Amino acid sequence: MEFSVGVGLTNACDLACAHCYRDVDRIDQLTHAQVLSVCDCLPVRSINLGTGENGLHPDYAAIVGSLAARGVKLSLTSNGYTVEHSPDETLRAFREIEVSIDFPIESEQDAFRGAGNWKRVMASIEPKGSWMRRSSGTQRVTGSSSASRPRSRSCMTATAVSVLVIDP
Repeated sequence: MEFSVGVGLTNACDLACAHCYRDVDRIDQLTHAQVLSVCDCLPVRSINLGTGENGLHPDYAAIVGSLAARGVKLSLTSNGYTVEHSPDETLRAFREIEVSIDFPIESEQDAFRGAGNWKRVMASIEPKGSWMRRSSGTQRVTGSSSASRPRSRSCMTATAVSVLVIDP
């Protein structure tokens, strides 16, 4: 039996979303060794890097490289920052990249997550090369965004994706 594990390398984030439960008074970070020790202690099949914006961790690229070298299937959840700031080599280590889209229109998304987030997310879902392709997306409906749910379906149709799949 192998496990799928969710890991937040850090609780650091470039946004301050109202719905977030992270402690904004301090930054917590796992060490490279701590992350690898999870794989040493458990048979790990896959890891999703979520919770916080992982690209803000100083060892993010090295950790991704180490996990990929071990054959761990990786996925990433991001507000767009990590995708925007990651080199192709790092992005290629992921099987899937999910970006957070809470609202179907720019003004609502930016009001909820911060000015400019809509443009960052839309740029993040554009394939960066032939090794990246779009896939159908899902929407997490929060109390704030549930009123927009019917419009979100048209947003997902219009943007085509909230998930990028990396071709091996």
